[in-house]
Amino acid sequence: MRAGIEPATDDQGYLDQLFDHIVELIEDGRPVADLSLEQGREHLRAQVDRLIRLAQGVALGRGDPLPRIAGYTILSELGRGGMGIVYLAQQEKLGGRLVAIKLLLDGAWASGKQRRRFEREAELVAALRHPNIVRLYDSGLTEDRFPYYVMEYVEGTGLQDWSSGSTDTSSPNWIPDGLPADSPSASVRDAAEMVAKISEAVGYAHQRGTIHRDLKPSNILVDPTGEPHVLDFGLAKLVSDKAAGGSSARMSQTGEFMGSLPWASPEQAEGALDRIDVRTDVYSLGVMTFRLLTGRSPYAVTGSFGQVLDNIQHAEPPRPSKLRPGLDDEIDTIVLKCLAKEPDRRYQTAGELARDLRRYLTGDPIEAKRDSVAYMLRKQLRRYRVAMWVAALLVTVTSIATVVSVSFEREATKERVEAQYQAMLAQAINKFMLETLASPDPYANQFAIDALRDVTVAEALDTASEKVQTAFVDRPLIEAGVRDTLGATYLHLGLLNSADTHLTRALELRRDLLGDDHVDTLTSLAHLAELRLDQGEMEESEALWRRAWEGRRELLGGDHPDTLTAKDYTALTLSYQMEYDEAERLTRECLADRRRVLGSEHRDTLHTLNNLGVLLIWRARYAEAQPLIQEVYRCYERDLGPEHLYAASVLLNVATLHSLSGEYDQAAELFRLAYERQLSCSGEEHPNTLSAQCMLGQSLIRLGCLDEAELLLTGALEAKRRVQGERHWETLSIQFILADLRNAQGKPVEAEELLRPTLAVQLETLGENHFRTLRSETRLGRVLITLDRLEEAETLLRRALQSVRDAGREEHPFTLQTMVQLARALRHQGHNAQAAVLLDEALGIAKSTLDVDHPITLSARTERGMIDLAEADPASAAAVFEEVVEAHRERLGDRHAETLTAMNLLGRALLDQGHATEACEILREVEVSARMVLLSGHWLSGEFAGDLGRCLTRVQDYTEAEELLLRAHAELADALGSKHSHTRRVAESLAELYEATGQVDEAAVWRDRAAEDSVTE
Repeated sequence: MRAGIEPATDDQGYLDQLFDHIVELIEDGRPVADLSLEQGREHLRAQVDRLIRLAQGVALGRGDPLPRIAGYTILSELGRGGMGIVYLAQQEKLGGRLVAIKLLLDGAWASGKQRRRFEREAELVAALRHPNIVRLYDSGLTEDRFPYYVMEYVEGTGLQDWSSGSTDTSSPNWIPDGLPADSPSASVRDAAEMVAKISEAVGYAHQRGTIHRDLKPSNILVDPTGEPHVLDFGLAKLVSDKAAGGSSARMSQTGEFMGSLPWASPEQAEGALDRIDVRTDVYSLGVMTFRLLTGRSPYAVTGSFGQVLDNIQHAEPPRPSKLRPGLDDEIDTIVLKCLAKEPDRRYQTAGELARDLRRYLTGDPIEAKRDSVAYMLRKQLRRYRVAMWVAALLVTVTSIATVVSVSFEREATKERVEAQYQAMLAQAINKFMLETLASPDPYANQFAIDALRDVTVAEALDTASEKVQTAFVDRPLIEAGVRDTLGATYLHLGLLNSADTHLTRALELRRDLLGDDHVDTLTSLAHLAELRLDQGEMEESEALWRRAWEGRRELLGGDHPDTLTAKDYTALTLSYQMEYDEAERLTRECLADRRRVLGSEHRDTLHTLNNLGVLLIWRARYAEAQPLIQEVYRCYERDLGPEHLYAASVLLNVATLHSLSGEYDQAAELFRLAYERQLSCSGEEHPNTLSAQCMLGQSLIRLGCLDEAELLLTGALEAKRRVQGERHWETLSIQFILADLRNAQGKPVEAEELLRPTLAVQLETLGENHFRTLRSETRLGRVLITLDRLEEAETLLRRALQSVRDAGREEHPFTLQTMVQLARALRHQGHNAQAAVLLDEALGIAKSTLDVDHPITLSARTERGMIDLAEADPASAAAVFEEVVEAHRERLGDRHAETLTAMNLLGRALLDQGHATEACEILREVEVSARMVLLSGHWLSGEFAGDLGRCLTRVQDYTEAEELLLRAHAELADALGSKHSHTRRVAESLAELYEATGQVDEAAVWRDRAAEDSVTE
């Protein structure tokens, strides 16, 4: 469309699209020349047909049947624009959530440029994860080849309806003549708060390299809570993209003009695509702010196209306060800075605009006026009023200037003294460290983790520790600085005992010489707090972090990075103490602060985001945790590389999510990768490496790779005991997991021997209601069931279950695990009705919180089947066991112990149904496989052999049955004892076999043995 042409009607718009599409076909260079004559005719016929449909408005016309998309039910049309149609739909999975689906309007007939633009929008939005940006979930092609993508559905109203001063029209690129001026209904504070949130979201997109280029009220949805959501990135581009075209770029409604005219920047109006950058979005935000505050545009946007373009490029907007009395000069300054014609005079990022709006809302000086001394003084006087303020009005400008100059000079002198002190201290510390650590290797003096892991450097650190005792007898401040540096270095190397000596002494010296509130004292306090956290002293760590947080907040301000670090770690220590509610509140506050102050991709922000994800994992809110953890890992992997220490640490959390979802194969691969990277980054005895080693071992237990798991876990336990001590919580955690290994190896007695001391220390140090204590009780209860000590197991499990219920964690997976184990203990005692009630309750909760094939769900279903079997309903039991077998096979394979156990139960159910031949086939497969995969002496081998022997007795294969039953009894007696119920059951089966074969005396011997062994000592 050329300058001077009046706004197009809808019909004219379709003709413009027709013209543009012809041009795009030429630009795209469709490969017609190399087609056959007939193919060429068909191609051209198809294009003409498409153009006719487009000219008639029926590419995807109004009133056409709703499109069909697999996995979604289209409910209604929400709206349409120049390029796409948006539908309301319901996702058939994930609880039937409502989503918005955007389809490319022209579908299969779209030009290459349209498709590329549509695909680019999907790519850009998929990379954006911000609470105020509409999220993208999925993308693909409909059955009719229409490209689509699925996004978050926001129920709300457009920004234009949120305030009467934000009117927009249905046309995406034009406001018609006669647009009325509105009376703004939003308060100044509400408008400023709204634009600040939008600017923070846009700033987040800018940090991810994405420029929106079409910000306007209709692209901002406001939900019922008042939160804005930015959408429609159809014209967005990457900051790194090279803009095509120049000032001569063709400009029409669907051509190269990028944006919506009333909200466009001067560089967009000029057609200078190479000048469009993040400041273009800042300008559009300024236009929106102007209209929210005044109900008017900053200049006329009606009339001829050429007139509007000229106004955008040259007409200076009035001060908003002239159109709305009561606005102050600060809001005028903020808005007019956004609307500067020259990009260099605007806010350089949307984040800068957001921060100035936040300062305005809190009464702090705005950056846009910081160069005015009089303004700064006025703000300070306004903020800190004194009784004699009238006298201040009589002070002359010269006096003000003098006072300000003296004040600034005094402050500058103070800052210079502090800077000189810090420089002197740093120089002395560096000189000592460099002289002490000097070596022939020029790189040995660099305090990088990779270098510090060398043995020679560690020895040099020890040498420095010896020298510091006498080197600074008369210079205690320098001694404190050196000790703090040495302590922090030892800490990050995982050498906690060495770190303790230096950090404790450094804090003592700095407190005595500088006081509690000096920045250096607070630094030492934070280092010692970090050490106590690594040592497992959670309460002391929390107290130290809180003191550091409070001191830094008073001294440096609430938004200082060091203050936020202390707040972040305070929340972390609360998480370790299971104070989840307060921990989550503080973590979310800290995350919001760091996003606002540092940006969403700063390392500190990502650290807090990771902490929140881990906290949500601990709270069993896996669906919420997953996108947070994945976002952190993706950023670290992209910015730091996959081999970096941070990326390796977060990869452990990614693996944990897979494991908790029952995806054991994927989890083990990721745990192994994370362990190898951690080993490369930190060395084999660093606490982080040992934790990764332990987690890999635990994942291998679940997969049945017990030999490798044993090597990893025993090595990790030995190193943890040496590095962090016998009573450290991570040492105890490894003992707990090693007990799981012993149980999986068929060694329940050894498992108990590991769990008993672990539980004793946890009761002493953590208390009886701590999660780790309760977890050990539940695991010990499971072992005691295996050992046939059922009443003791029931007591432990009931106490653990009551504790987690009292804590309000009814739906936590750990609660469900405990319910299943308690039901198991009750079933073994013959209390089937009580067990069934517990299992039905657990399955009801699992149905709404866990996958149908989640290991906990399968465990509960298996126990329910066992009750059916005990209650003489083998048909129901067999149906359950068949499903469980298939689920285990798919997840763990044919020869995993859990798969074999489920198959064995299926065989028993079939036998009780009278299908002895089929049962024998299954039980034989189980017995043979068990001999190959289970360790020698595993009690399950005896269990499986006994069940097969019992089945063979039914089909009168007495010779093999006798051999199997005798072997089963010997193995079970050796592993579990002769008085164990499993052992006695085999003795009774032998008695039945001998009775069936007429060996009455032998039968009597085995019956007497079973009866004697049933007597409790």
